This record gives sequence, C-alpha cells and structure tokens, in this order.
Amino acid sequence: MSDAKLDIIVTHYKEPWELGEKLFTILRLQRGVDFDDFRVLIVHDGTDDFPREYFKNMPYRVDQVIIPHAGIAAARNEGIRSATADWIMFCDFDDTFSNIYALRDYLGLLPNDSLNMMWAPFIAEDRTKDGQFILNLRGQNLVFVHGKMYRRQYLLEEGLTFPEDLEFNEDSAFNAILNTICDPKKIGEIKAPMTPYVWAFNPRSLTTTPGNRYKAMIGLYWRNRKVVDVFKARMPHDRFCAMVARACVDAYFILNLTEVPEELKPIRDDFVKFYHENKAAMWETPADLLRQIKAISRAEHETGDREEEQRLGELALNIPHADLTVTQWLEMIWKEGEKE
Repeated sequence: MSDAKLDIIVTHYKEPWELGEKLFTILRLQRGVDFDDFRVLIVHDGTDDFPREYFKNMPYRVDQVIIPHAGIAAARNEGIRSATADWIMFCDFDDTFSNIYALRDYLGLLPNDSLNMMWAPFIAEDRTKDGQFILNLRGQNLVFVHGKMYRRQYLLEEGLTFPEDLEFNEDSAFNAILNTICDPKKIGEIKAPMTPYVWAFNPRSLTTTPGNRYKAMIGLYWRNRKVVDVFKARMPHDRFCAMVARACVDAYFILNLTEVPEELKPIRDDFVKFYHENKAAMWETPADLLRQIKAISRAEHETGDREEEQRLGELALNIPHADLTVTQWLEMIWKEGEKE
C-alpha cells in the first residue's frame, strides 16, 4: 500500500529501456518535493517487467504490473485500478518532464478534494511536412491526457475508463466525456512557471504510421459516437444537438468519397442509421454554431500530417465528392436510409 499523493502511471509496450530512461532520470532529479509523495506505476502491456536494478538508485518508489497485451487503453485502465494514490497522471514511456521543478508544481496542489481534474500546458514534439523538428505549446487540449492530473475516486465513481475497443482516439474520448460530465468549477489549471510536461513525437506511433489513415478515421468516428451517447444521457438538448452536428460534419470529411473502401464501409452503414435517428437534432443546431463546427472539423481534417495522409489515400483508393456540400451529402445519406 502506498501513501503517495500522486501515482504516475507509465504505460509500456516493447519500447527499449533506453527510450524511457530520461523520464526516470528527470524524476530522480526533482527538487522541492518529498519523494514519498509520488510513486511510479509501470503497466506493461503484454511485455516482461524491467529488472529491479534499473531502479535501485531511484529515491522514489517504482511498482510494475503486467497485463496480457490489450492496447494502451487497457493498460491505462489497469493503472486506474492498481493505483492507490488520491490523484493519478498518465505518462507515455518516451515522454518526460521539462525541468527539475516540474513535479513541485503538481504536488504543490495536493492534497485536493475540491477538484476532479487539473491540467497544465504541455510541450508537444512534432514534425513539419519536410521532416523538421518543432515544439508546440498545447493548452487544455481534450485530445491528450498528457500534463493532466485526475482525482482517482472521481473516475471510479463515474465509471470513467478509456474505451478499449478504440484503437485510436481512446484518450480524446476519455477526456471529452470527462469534460462533458464534470462541473467546470471542478476543473483547475496548474499555473507552473515553466511548462512542465513534454510529449515525445514517436515515428512508430499508430497515428503517425503511413497506411493507418483509415484506422485513425474509424477511431475518430467511434469516438464521436461514444461522446454523442454521453451527451444524450447527461447534457441539455442543445448541447446534444451540437455534438450530433459535430459527429455528422466529421463523418462528411471521413466518408464523403466516390468509392468507400472496405475499411470504412461498416461505419458508413452505421452512420446511415445514426443520421436517420438524429437528423432532427442535427438541424436544430443554430446556423452560426454549425458554421463554427464545420470550420473546426475542416481544419482538423485538412491540415498538417493528415493532409498528406489524405492525399496519399485518395491517390490510392478514391476521390472525394468535392462538389457536394455537407447538406447535399447528408441528403444523399438520408435517401440511402429511406431505401433501406
């Protein structure tokens, strides 16, 4: 049993020790903290644990858990179950903290039972189209769990877990649902003098590996569907309508193709049924808000690496109905449903 205030859950899958050594080293160098106040919990996703001598010089506690290989969502969920501290945070194995006072800024806010989630800006490593290395500052980003602390008891009470059936976007589904159901007054910002967390760019990541474009789209679609279900059950009707609109507009950018590839046919069929069930909610969304949703969705689907993946996918398989607007495409979907 740990008396730590914070459990840092680090998920590991086949990455060599050298890749994660920087994280464990910077934790050893932390200043202004009591090392008994935090614990590192490594969840191995179907791989062996690390030899104990790797951690013999660490002034903080390290525990390891092994699960059968089931993906990062299952590993994070095991971390939630195995944690004992009041607060938890999630770290990828190759991530790190930016400075030796980073944890002081997190732990300085604990104990705290008045909030359910706390977030800090984080640094995201990235690559430009021509392969140049860049750093981006991210704020309260719903896609990432990085740089955030979660009150474990709140997650357990609400049954909040990472959806294990999603290969992509499991973290954005988790965060979007949490931010939907949580009282905004229970979400706080960690105002650190220096941006504390660094998310490492991983060229072997599923989301950055060529050929996974359609897997990413499938993950985004099912993420939206899960969030819509939560909005329907827990949110006011106008918020539900806006989320339906977001799901429909995202589906337009994903499925508006002259020839739908086999990988996307299951979600195309599902969306036909979804739109028939939720058409009224889609068009109850105010016009101004709908324009904002379209702009956000377009920007997310047509910039950066996604644009390159889209170009490659179109050359290989199909070309979008460039002449169809969202409204026209949804009318076509409606007619398909009527035929069924």
